Amino acid sequence: KNILDGISQGRKNNIEGQMNLFDMDSIGDSEYKTKDELPDLGEYPEREKLSMEKEVLGIYVSGHPLAQYREKMGRKVSHSSIDFMPAEEEEEREQIEEETKVIVGGMIGSISVKYTRNNDKMAFVTLEDFQGNIEIVIFPKIYKQFAHLLEEENTILVKGRANVSADQEAKVIASFIEKVSLEEEEVPASLWLKIAMGNTHTPVDILRFLRKYRGETPVYIYIEETKEKMKAESIYWVTINKDLIEEMKVYLGEGNVIVKYK
Repeated sequence: KNILDGISQGRKNNIEGQMNLFDMDSIGDSEYKTKDELPDLGEYPEREKLSMEKEVLGIYVSGHPLAQYREKMGRKVSHSSIDFMPAEEEEEREQIEEETKVIVGGMIGSISVKYTRNNDKMAFVTLEDFQGNIEIVIFPKIYKQFAHLLEEENTILVKGRANVSADQEAKVIASFIEKVSLEEEEVPASLWLKIAMGNTHTPVDILRFLRKYRGETPVYIYIEETKEKMKAESIYWVTINKDLIEEMKVYLGEGNVIVKYK
């Protein structure tokens, strides 16, 4: 905008001064030449620059947005997108088999949210890793638990199973999703719930409630009246999040919900 304004102003000055070709002989080069003031914008942030490269060229040129996550994800993933691609005749590798348990990781490239016949939300996610793309299918039960992580350009790990058919590309049916962070985060080791004296809720009530937050963090229940302590079966283990903690505090009381960390 500044450059265009300068050109416009220059034209205006020329008209007002009625300069002609013969006038140029009497004006020194230094007086006649103008200099555009260009703003010093600096380099774009790495993630933004790579995103623009992919949008314009279809490929990343100066790097890869997952480069900084390579080591962290490398310790956890079991398969990459290339394992889901049909193998060519000359290749030694084989395509992943149906129902194989997998852990894949990458950056969310796109998200398509659909509605089932029961009007429940589910999603199809394109996950980009270093080799290519993997389609992730997230059914309603899992979508409810992890919808807050499903944003484009988020880096995630997905646990699930391979879905392979002859006429379609292999996919991952998700069972668990977590966000990958470069920061060292505190990892929940267990969730402790106390049924205080006078609280009418039973362990069965609590376990039934916990099923919608199914995950991998063990749950312990302490009954104050009988001084019993029990560890819930793994089908009742949870994914720790803000909604779960807030709801349990309403259910059991502020001081009766404790998350212990590793």
